[in-house]
Amino acid sequence: MTGNRIRTALSLTVVLGMVGAVLAFGDTEDTHAPGVRLRSGELWLGSGQAGQVTLVNGPAAEVSGRIEVGPPGGRIRTATMDGTAFALSSTDGAVSRIDGGTHKVTTSERRSPGATTVLAGPRDLYTVDTDRGVIDRFDPKTLAGQGSPEQIGPTGDPVLDATGRLWLTTQEHGDLMWFDAGSRHTRPAASTPGKSALAITAGRPAMVDSKRGVAELLNPDTGEMIRSARADLRPADHLAVGGSPGRSRLLIAVSNRNLLVNCDFSATDCRPAISVGQDGSELGTPVELGDIALVPDYGLGRVWLVDLAGMRVLEQRQLFDHPKRFELIARDGWAFYNDPDGELAGVFDPHGAVHPVTKYNPSQSGEGVSPAPGQGTRPGTRPGNPAEVASISLPSGAQGPASGSADVSIVVTPRAQSAVGEELGLAVRTTNPITSVSWDFGDGSTGGGTSLRHAWAQPGSYTVRATVTSRGRSLSPAAATVTVAEPQTPPQIGSVWTDPAIPIIGQRVGMHADLSGGTPDRRQWTVTGPGPTVQSTDPDFHHTFDSAGKYTITLTVSRGAAAVTRTTDVTVRTGQVTLWRDWSWMPVDYPPPVAVGSGVTALSGSQWGEHFLALKADGTVHAWGNNTNGQVSVPPGLSGVVAVSAGRDHSLALTAGGSVIFWGGGATAMPIPEEARHDVIAISAGQGFSVALTSSGAAVIWPVHKDDPEVKDLIVMPQEVRHDIVEIDAMYANTLLRKSDGTVLNWSGARVTRQADPDLGIVRIKEGLGFTRDGSLIRFPPAPTEQPQQLGIQAVAAGCNSAIQADGTVVSITDSFPPVPPGFKPFALATAAVLCYGLT
Repeated sequence: MTGNRIRTALSLTVVLGMVGAVLAFGDTEDTHAPGVRLRSGELWLGSGQAGQVTLVNGPAAEVSGRIEVGPPGGRIRTATMDGTAFALSSTDGAVSRIDGGTHKVTTSERRSPGATTVLAGPRDLYTVDTDRGVIDRFDPKTLAGQGSPEQIGPTGDPVLDATGRLWLTTQEHGDLMWFDAGSRHTRPAASTPGKSALAITAGRPAMVDSKRGVAELLNPDTGEMIRSARADLRPADHLAVGGSPGRSRLLIAVSNRNLLVNCDFSATDCRPAISVGQDGSELGTPVELGDIALVPDYGLGRVWLVDLAGMRVLEQRQLFDHPKRFELIARDGWAFYNDPDGELAGVFDPHGAVHPVTKYNPSQSGEGVSPAPGQGTRPGTRPGNPAEVASISLPSGAQGPASGSADVSIVVTPRAQSAVGEELGLAVRTTNPITSVSWDFGDGSTGGGTSLRHAWAQPGSYTVRATVTSRGRSLSPAAATVTVAEPQTPPQIGSVWTDPAIPIIGQRVGMHADLSGGTPDRRQWTVTGPGPTVQSTDPDFHHTFDSAGKYTITLTVSRGAAAVTRTTDVTVRTGQVTLWRDWSWMPVDYPPPVAVGSGVTALSGSQWGEHFLALKADGTVHAWGNNTNGQVSVPPGLSGVVAVSAGRDHSLALTAGGSVIFWGGGATAMPIPEEARHDVIAISAGQGFSVALTSSGAAVIWPVHKDDPEVKDLIVMPQEVRHDIVEIDAMYANTLLRKSDGTVLNWSGARVTRQADPDLGIVRIKEGLGFTRDGSLIRFPPAPTEQPQQLGIQAVAAGCNSAIQADGTVVSITDSFPPVPPGFKPFALATAAVLCYGLT
């Protein structure tokens, strides 16, 4: 990223004369209609000392309107939803609504005294007093109070997700709470009290806990953890966390150590922290502006610009000459900074350049402002079109306009800046009938018509001129300045894929893509196949398939005029448990229940016992087989499960929140140790013991039965298993562990031995075997296999002597291999009680 890219500023010209009331296309008049919303790049900012909100136009870097919303001298907090703004006055606790089309102001009858924050969603408007933990809810259209305020005790800073749910954590117990349409939900002790912070990333909630050193992406429906990433944080750290609007990523500012941490949930670890700031810095919540992070520094009154791709500080922008706790808000590709107490504000344009704005004259703060409700009847000043700041009227000489004096102006859409090859819309604004319009685009080309589109071939600043004829006479000619930048780097799509790779009926499936090049302005997902076509512009798009079959997923990303499309095909499976092999010399009859006939995403069989576990797409678990010690008696109400594992006579389940659930084992079953009760990311049930992997990379082991002589020597956790572990595989009397560098360890009590070095390229371990990236199988310790290594292996069931290749073909991994049923192509295998099951 070059300095020129950061230093490029917008070339904008001030409107010198503008009296038109209609946008003319021929002789048609177009009055302002109800329901008009804020234009792209506009935001209302609070001015507490003046008791006002100010509408700032980002592309123009100027004030478009001011409205009084309360007594001067307090603090004004603002929120915006679908163009309508809301203001909370700390002086009297009043909540005001500023209509996005008419700028009409209404004020709530109910007050929120002491409230520190206002948040606006599509269904509810919330005010929150974080000191006392008082949450109040309003109708965002009428400002009528909804129910009674709730008090939950001191909280951290609240956030609002894409669907309008309010999220916060309690300071006393660390409970995670969310409010949805009047209902309160709680996940007790989800965070360390006073050591966590919330943010919204790609529309979903996420939580960072400095004591546990982990960032967690949360399920917006259940509050449970979906993914986690380890971060280099300390219990004493002071955090300010911002979320990316377009991808599952958090930016964590560590104020006490002047650090910035980039946590992308597509990885298991956050990127190494970089130093941001200097002596006297006090870092605030970072925001994203394209591929740049803006990190506010309240202590030094500035903003640090960080390149997110290279994670390096580019430069800083001095905004205030003294320490100032200012607001920094990203909207529509612009970032607005605001002194909520005083008159100073400004805009960061998409290239990182700063454009200061004075919201009002401190000595005459009431000049030109619309009164608060009850003080007058005239509406607030209407904003001009963002592009009109690039319009100027030229003198008409002796030829005056027909039908009296009327100026002409040019409207440029969607903005007065473009890149080489990117078209802009041009139209004329006047009060008079139009006979003809002649255009000069400033690049040697001309055109005609009341509205048209034009693209420039070279970068530069161009003056566009329009000459309008009305009833045989020329009106005042108009000009507009358009700035054309170097061609934008178009976005590129490396690949498109789904998570999981093999979707199941009823399963929530994430759509993902490897993007490079320029940051897209827009994404369009399209899913076609059996049933109706589904489309979404959500960067974090998820879809649930209702029927099996082949689907085509198409992603189109665009930046300006540049667009690129890529497709991929995916086959959605039924998720049916099918018995495909049994050993006739040991007949066992454990037919699967009807409930696992579809929608099963994972299957686990006891290698040393006689029971099976099936995990369904809705997070529920079904079990069947031998139930001597309760191993098939699934706990009532168990849900939110993401993994299952069957042991000899016990069963394990892992919830999305990182909790382990145990059942079975009979009367002598041992409880789950404290180390395995939270922050768990993987489970594996052994012959008479269980193993869990925590988000910190530690493996934890515990026995199934009290005083079991067969496993007592195994329940030892040497230092080698307490860090850098990424995968676990519990066996009969040992556990295989894979480290992040590909090293495979064999853990048996106090003895830990190396089974495979990183150069073997093992990327997965299962049932005592290692998988390489090309699908080869490796036994431990490595030795020639009885059969040549099978390439393309995707899954294995050692008890069935079988493995699955990439195309679904079942192959043998030993000499003994009974015939495969015709057409049987499963995507998973499991064995127990000499029965072999597959998932189709």
